[in-house]
Amino acid sequence: MKFTVEGSKFRQAVKAVKPSGWKHEEALIIEARGKGVVEVTGWSPDLRIAMKVQSAEVVEQGKIVLHYASAAKAIAAMPGDEFEIEIGEAERFGNHKVGPGSFPALVIRSGDTAIKISEGPGIVPPAEPPYPSNPDEIQLHLGGLAEVVEFCSTDYGRPILNAVAVQDGGVYAATDSYRLAVVDLPEHPTREAEFLIPRGTILAASRLLPAKYVTAKVNTSSIMFEYADVRIYSALQQGQFPNWHALMPDKEKSTSGIEVDGIDEIVRRMAAVSRAVTGDDVPTTVSSEGGKVVFHAIDGGTGNEVTVRAEGKMQGTEHVSFNPQFLAAFIKGTNVGTMFGMDSLKPWGIYEDADYCFGATRTRILMPTRVR
Repeated sequence: MKFTVEGSKFRQAVKAVKPSGWKHEEALIIEARGKGVVEVTGWSPDLRIAMKVQSAEVVEQGKIVLHYASAAKAIAAMPGDEFEIEIGEAERFGNHKVGPGSFPALVIRSGDTAIKISEGPGIVPPAEPPYPSNPDEIQLHLGGLAEVVEFCSTDYGRPILNAVAVQDGGVYAATDSYRLAVVDLPEHPTREAEFLIPRGTILAASRLLPAKYVTAKVNTSSIMFEYADVRIYSALQQGQFPNWHALMPDKEKSTSGIEVDGIDEIVRRMAAVSRAVTGDDVPTTVSSEGGKVVFHAIDGGTGNEVTVRAEGKMQGTEHVSFNPQFLAAFIKGTNVGTMFGMDSLKPWGIYEDADYCFGATRTRILMPTRVR
């Protein structure tokens, strides 16, 4: 393999294709193809992100597999406007993991600087990108997916909750068991069978694909997004998503409510100040006092406390408490000033129209925090 490529394009592509996985499993695949194209791929067992770098001068085709973390760090530090890249050899001496000897290496030269990055031992990605077989083509709204993905769990011990459920009728749902986000896009129905897109896949698609809508190829086990020079392939999360319908409080039967003009700015300020003064885990208690809605947090260990008073009204319950960071995320991006609930221990909700398409709606649910 031997080619010349613009340095900034190559550095940008290597950074862009970072896969989401365990560092020791992540690989960087560099392949020189014909017609002036070099493909840079970030690989992990469940996610593969490929980006074509155009206008390369390919002298000899070929491919090399490197450990992503070490290779990306070295390439990012490489100076110069033009890279001359080829496969050479690296000598290892007495490495207890792989033993001494010569191994393939990526050699990059630019001006008077040269680096050599040894091929990653122990990583054997598939020879070719695995495409979904017998796929359905489905149009997905990246904005809707990006909105609900923030409500996924980040606990990899609960993989079902580390994914967004795409359900019949164009419904996207995500939950971490403390909060829930649902976007309903009736103009963009999906296939009848529910499927679960991993959180990392959606974050990669939102970051790399500039389109508002994207056509995905989906089967029972995998999904692929392809747009311009970017291709994202991912395994689907397998399993049964929780029955989130059972969590939905009935707006018409709600007995409690909090109504505050500009509530999004208030809870955002409360979360930021609370984090600095009392710590992340101190609940924010919402109550009514003197015709105002009061947001209050106190750290029982240090005595530090925060209070924000806002014009508004609260009815149906004397007080209710929430995790301040969850509350800020719950309100973020909404246009409504009213939260509905039953009491201080049952889920509270926001219901409103969304501007993604005609008839689109947004629903969010947040569980209160029990305060001793």
